[in-house]
Amino acid sequence: MKRTLKASAVTAFVLATALPFVAEAKDWIESVSIAKDGIDVQTVDVTATGGKYTAIKTSNYRFGLRLNARATSGERIIAGIVGSYNGVQYFEGSHPNKWDVKMAGRNFGGTDARTIGLSIDPQLKLSKLTWQGKDPIKLCNELMAAKIKNGVSKAEVLSTTWTTKANVFFQLQAVAVKKNKAQSGKWGLKDATTERASLSYPVSVRCLAGN
Repeated sequence: MKRTLKASAVTAFVLATALPFVAEAKDWIESVSIAKDGIDVQTVDVTATGGKYTAIKTSNYRFGLRLNARATSGERIIAGIVGSYNGVQYFEGSHPNKWDVKMAGRNFGGTDARTIGLSIDPQLKLSKLTWQGKDPIKLCNELMAAKIKNGVSKAEVLSTTWTTKANVFFQLQAVAVKKNKAQSGKWGLKDATTERASLSYPVSVRCLAGN
């Protein structure tokens, strides 16, 4: 099942492969995972002015994510939250400056789902995301410094488009409840257990030729 999500739309639910799991009370959750799904067709473009790289030109980026979660026998995966920051919490408010989105019940896969497997491709504003490690501007300036150190003039560096890699941080918290609670729709924090995991999502960066 594939769902196309936009930053302003409903639902998304993300989990991790590239980073270690951050487990909480996981008595009712056997596993949670996320993986990069498909091949990205976009790049993150960085522009240069005044002799250095200064700004990210790309505003929005579409991410392909494969999400999986499995509850123990007698329990159901009922909800989740995905965001681009550490410490996402389904039962608390959204982060004021970062992207996150919650989903529950039928928006997530039903009210009787022990196993969830979804592919999603949300289009997100890069300004709302968290970079894992160095951001694209810093990476482009480091690339320029390395080229100059190896004998390439700054003018030549800035007249050429170079490529490098950056990583975006995503984290999901999955929520599991007892089967009868899931089917009734009457559940809350006191009825649930949760588990988180995170993903370092690689993107291609182009350090564009500039002045």
